Amino acid sequence: MDPEQLFNLCAAMAAGASGLKEMPKIAGAQQLLSALGRLAGMAAAQGEDAFLERVAQEIESRLTGGASEDFYAFIDRLALQFASEAKKRCRPPQ
Repeated sequence: MDPEQLFNLCAAMAAGASGLKEMPKIAGAQQLLSALGRLAGMAAAQGEDAFLERVAQEIESRLTGGASEDFYAFIDRLALQFASEAKKRCRPPQ
């Protein structure tokens, strides 16, 4: 991950957090999802990580209005996918 990309993501998160006080409650979840999508995309670009690449694509689709799934159901499903993937990655080699 390029240091400039990481800085830009951090700056966007800081600015987003600052603006949340005037925004509707759902905006915080949308901003976190956007940051997750950017970070997953950057991490996937660094190497072969099909899971993170798929997550970045799903988030992009969701944030650009390409998905019909309820927003909160999407977030819940995404969290479960990460839990399942973490479990797979934490297994000791056999």
